[in-house]
Amino acid sequence: MTYYEVQGGEPRPELLVKIAEVLGVSVDVRTGRHAPKRSAAVATEDLTLWRRLKRIQELPPHDRKALLKMIDAMADQAHRRRAS
Repeated sequence: MTYYEVQGGEPRPELLVKIAEVLGVSVDVRTGRHAPKRSAAVATEDLTLWRRLKRIQELPPHDRKALLKMIDAMADQAHRRRAS
């Protein structure tokens, strides 16, 4: 999935269905046609994160790739710290 997020383009329809199944969302949610259904208990920070992710998805491919690399590096570093 990172390939499509970083390189751009869209996966084949059959792969898109599998990705949606793994993520537990509909194909309409995965393609941005509909927002995921949310319970009333969703925290404000979850909604803020969702909005940020949508904005990242709209970045030009080069900027999106750079930002995702930075996020991945920071998440990996935090994971390593917790593991030690």
